Amino acid sequence: MSEWHKTLSGIWSKSWEALGDRSRNRLVNLATIGQDRTPQSRLVMLREASEEAAQLQILTDLTTVKVEEMRRTPDVAVLHWTPELDLQLRLNGTAHVTSGSALDELWARLPDEARQNYGVRPPPGTKIPASDAYERIPDPAQFAQITIQVQSLDVVKVGAAPHQRALFQRADGWAGGWRAP
Repeated sequence: MSEWHKTLSGIWSKSWEALGDRSRNRLVNLATIGQDRTPQSRLVMLREASEEAAQLQILTDLTTVKVEEMRRTPDVAVLHWTPELDLQLRLNGTAHVTSGSALDELWARLPDEARQNYGVRPPPGTKIPASDAYERIPDPAQFAQITIQVQSLDVVKVGAAPHQRALFQRADGWAGGWRAP
């Protein structure tokens, strides 16, 4: 049995491995600060995780409320759970939204089925008279990429006896330190 969770370097490596492994759960909880200053949380698909850059990437429709929220207040939180590792990852960071011609190459690589998610009319969150009173018209002008520059990574390994917790922060060069779980 691996002892990766007993060292800071093991916790760090396994955390980024879990985030970047496309065969594992790619759904993450993304929390923003709403227009009314209340927390707003939703599940999104994590598209890419870069340990070297300490960045996460998510694709979205440019007309979603979360884009407005991040442009107003770019501080976000991401929660990821990897059940087979009993590993909870809480990441805090700063979001940057990219759209337009900078994403032309990425749009061209998207399968047609995926493009359907970027061009919902009326815009996501709009009140509609019936559950199917909307259209999906792929529109590269509504395609956006959210890049989250991670500022901290709080890792909790449960299931092990005893539980382990570590906190890594960009401000201290990602040195990491143990915390009480």
